[in-house]
Amino acid sequence: MAITAKMRSDVSNLYVALFGRAPDGEGLGFWVGKLDAGQSIESVAQQMYDTTPARVLYPSFLTNQEIISKFYTNVLGRPAGTDASGIAFWTAKLDAGQTKGSVIVQMLSVVTNYTGTDAAGLDSASLFANKGAVALAYGLANGNIDNATSILSGVTKDAATKDAAIAQINAGFGSGTAGTTYNLSANVETTNGTSGDDTFNGTTTNTGQTLNTGDIINGAAGNDTLKITAQGATALFQTNSVETIDVRMLSAQAFDAVGWASVGTVNLNNESINGNALTITNANQATTFKISDQGTLSASYLCEWHQRYREACSGRCGCEGCVCLAVHSCCHREHCDDRVWH
Repeated sequence: MAITAKMRSDVSNLYVALFGRAPDGEGLGFWVGKLDAGQSIESVAQQMYDTTPARVLYPSFLTNQEIISKFYTNVLGRPAGTDASGIAFWTAKLDAGQTKGSVIVQMLSVVTNYTGTDAAGLDSASLFANKGAVALAYGLANGNIDNATSILSGVTKDAATKDAAIAQINAGFGSGTAGTTYNLSANVETTNGTSGDDTFNGTTTNTGQTLNTGDIINGAAGNDTLKITAQGATALFQTNSVETIDVRMLSAQAFDAVGWASVGTVNLNNESINGNALTITNANQATTFKISDQGTLSASYLCEWHQRYREACSGRCGCEGCVCLAVHSCCHREHCDDRVWH
């Protein structure tokens, strides 16, 4: 056999459907090689599902319905609770003995070949087509694993979001020359990144906490990501030039974002456990918040004064519910002439 464009597209779609991310270049090549060797797409899908890393997303204790719910979110872009009959239909296939690989391929076939007129169906088809196109572009650009999730985080059913993500890829986002992965320690520290696309890993837990109050994370150049496994412990930390914060919610968590400079996206990722709430206070008004699968997220924002000048207004801005907490040493009048107090 010979490698075809369809093989690459099929594998990219499986990455989106199974893992909610784009393929890295090495992974794309590996699984396309399986198809080129004559294996069926159902067999490759099952092997991908059976990989050890997949157990993070699909623990062995999940029921068939819970597995389908995750497929449903990744493939159709809809919370599982919005279509009980659809969940029951696909769950029945697993209950009848069909493999996970076979069922995910069938779900992909439905969404990629949809010709109906139902609004929800059309939205799902557009969303998956856009994510699939971006995922394929990322894999073909030899993208790295570190940014394979975040490149899809802003993609919606709107074609403009697809074009914007592909433009990022063409500009070098997630290129094969990856940055460095830093695993934060139990110590309060300043961690400095490289010119590449760096990843910083930290946890908030009362036992073994590695993302601490007082930590400073400097991403430097590149498109950098802070990945947080959130388990509830307090962590008032600072970031500079870190573009994405990706949160895996294992229990309820609250963060004060007053020190999060340059963060463009906060994502509650698809490894989060349902029922947990992420609460963000003092967020920059330009930050985008996303929920990949389940959980809840709420955010309150800095007032304009504090956002622009990184100084606390101590409530004098007049904003209802202003959340600026620190007291600035200067008086109101000293700022009147050169800064617009709203």
